[in-house]
Amino acid sequence: MFNEIRSNISKAWKFATGKVPKAYGTATVMEENPRLIYDLFTEEFSNLTSANVKNYIEYARKGFPAYMYWLFDTILQRDLRFGSTVRRRKLSVIDEKYEIQCEWEEGKEFAEMILNKLGDSRFSIYRSMVEGNYKGIKMFEVNWISEGGKWIPYDVQGISNHLYLYDDRKDEYSVMDIKNVTGNDLINYGAVGVMDRIPIEAIPKVDIPPDKLIVLKSIEGNVKNSFMNGLTIGFILAFFCKNYNVKDLQMYIEKFANPTVDAEYDPLNVATKTEMVTAVQNFKAHGSIVHPAGTLFKLLNDESKGATSDIFMRSINYWDISATIAALGESETTELGEQGSLAALKEIKKVSNDYHIADMKLISIGFNELFKKAFDLNFATVQEYPVMQFVKVKTLEDKKSQSEIYRNLNDIGYKVSKEVIEEQQDIEVEETSTKEPDDTNKNDDNKDDKKKTEASEFAEKKTVDEITDEYIKSLFNK
Repeated sequence: MFNEIRSNISKAWKFATGKVPKAYGTATVMEENPRLIYDLFTEEFSNLTSANVKNYIEYARKGFPAYMYWLFDTILQRDLRFGSTVRRRKLSVIDEKYEIQCEWEEGKEFAEMILNKLGDSRFSIYRSMVEGNYKGIKMFEVNWISEGGKWIPYDVQGISNHLYLYDDRKDEYSVMDIKNVTGNDLINYGAVGVMDRIPIEAIPKVDIPPDKLIVLKSIEGNVKNSFMNGLTIGFILAFFCKNYNVKDLQMYIEKFANPTVDAEYDPLNVATKTEMVTAVQNFKAHGSIVHPAGTLFKLLNDESKGATSDIFMRSINYWDISATIAALGESETTELGEQGSLAALKEIKKVSNDYHIADMKLISIGFNELFKKAFDLNFATVQEYPVMQFVKVKTLEDKKSQSEIYRNLNDIGYKVSKEVIEEQQDIEVEETSTKEPDDTNKNDDNKDDKKKTEASEFAEKKTVDEITDEYIKSLFNK
């Protein structure tokens, strides 16, 4: 109710004065680390325990996801495989073509001007909007600027997920005011809600005008609390298990990977024992050894070590593949193996078509919401809201499929315009000549065949004439 009243007041202000409140041109959400939080990334997230992971997920389920999203972002920074798969998903949409659909000419021009004013920052908005699908939800703050008598969005900033709050009783999302919250406060908020629920209403929040806020929820999510949707929880649990496998592998390598040294010394000479111990230590550190005469030094090899270490590698690889499938919808590989280089290169580029289309759809929803807010601010009467829609033609395989569609349309009598082909295929084309080929260009064999055909037809015609003459003569004689 309060947001509705605020929205109506801001619109009434605009129509009465021709302006919008000053807050429309300045950022209201601050991004900073809270005070009294020193070792969250270096200590707590580096020594994860199952109890801590459980608490982070429980806090998010009760509407306070700060620790869960902080941990998720830290995982993407630390784990090379997990981070690269998510980056691939975010970057896969930046070179897709789009079109603005709107029958109202003035509205279409205004929508295109908005996109032109955003410029290259549009690509960073794409990447942030994709987060809405794999994080469950993504909010954006829109800052406006007056230009040419119209209010235009000059800055669309994604709000960090660790600032979100959700009140399940009101089914309402809000943004935490990090300036008025300390690290100790965050701990207390979680501790209070261990047994029952977190008092979301008591946490300081940022008051954002509705016309400045865009909320995108995951398309595939089916849980009312969007913090529970997406990949966040799955990635955290996968990293937790993989992290222990990596640590176990490192300890195994440190303890067993180097060959065991079997050194003997002369028991009759006590000094040789001390010399041998020093020699073995030097060998471990520098890879060479000098030992007294009459002593024995050899390396022992355990044939089962390779098979044992492979257990750790298979386990780590399992979590890597699982995370890749979850993020991209496909298992990627950079190993050529027996499939050939072409097959491997195709596999490297893959992002599932379903995931890719879902990401483009969410971006379209976000920009369409942005258009709606801009049109409501600038036009007293809106004839039609524009719709941004992606035209998916990106890879060579996509372009090949699209060209086959052009050919099929041409076969049934519909011609695709030159402009559409150039835009979707990203190439310049020219119309080819439709003249019939000249007969003089035919080869000699074709000429000979033509002569033989004409001679055959003439011979057949002569035979018919002769038969006709004979028939007439027979009638006359009779």
